[in-house]
Amino acid sequence: MSQPIREETGIGLEATIIDNLKFSDTDVALGLLSRVRPGKTQLAAFDSVSTGLIYDHRSDEAIELGKRLADAEQISYYNNLALDIVIHEPPKKLLEIISNVPVKQAQSKIAENALLYSPFFDDKNPLSDEHVQALLKFVAADDLKRINFLLQGASER
Repeated sequence: MSQPIREETGIGLEATIIDNLKFSDTDVALGLLSRVRPGKTQLAAFDSVSTGLIYDHRSDEAIELGKRLADAEQISYYNNLALDIVIHEPPKKLLEIISNVPVKQAQSKIAENALLYSPFFDDKNPLSDEHVQALLKFVAADDLKRINFLLQGASER
C-alpha cells in the first residue's frame, strides 16, 4: 500500500496482487481484502476474489462478500459477477443464489444471462419450464418483452 495508485488505471498494486492469487489461493486473496485501499482499488480486488470464489463453486460466499461494499459499488460488483455465476452454477442453485443478491438490477442480469446463455453452457441439463418461469420473475419489467421475444425465437429453432 505504500506504492502510489497507478494513474492510468486508478487502481493500487494490492488489487493486482489479489488478482494474481484469485485462482491459485482464493482464501489468501480473500484474507488480503482487509488491507486494500477504498475506492476503485477495493472494487477491483473484490471483483477478483469473487471470480475466484465462483470458480471454486463458492458463489454464496461471493454474494455475501459484495454486501461489504458501499451500495453504489454493489451495483457494479454484482453486475460483474452475473455471467460467471450462470456459467459455473447449475440452474437449481441459480434460483437459490439470485434471491440473495441485494441489487435488483443484478438479479435481472443474472436471470437474463441464465435464460439466454445456459443452453450454451450446459446443454445436458437444460432449464426446465419451472426454472424459466421462476427466472422470468427476476427480469426487470423493461427487459421482459425483449427476453420473452428472444426465448420464443430460440424455442422455434
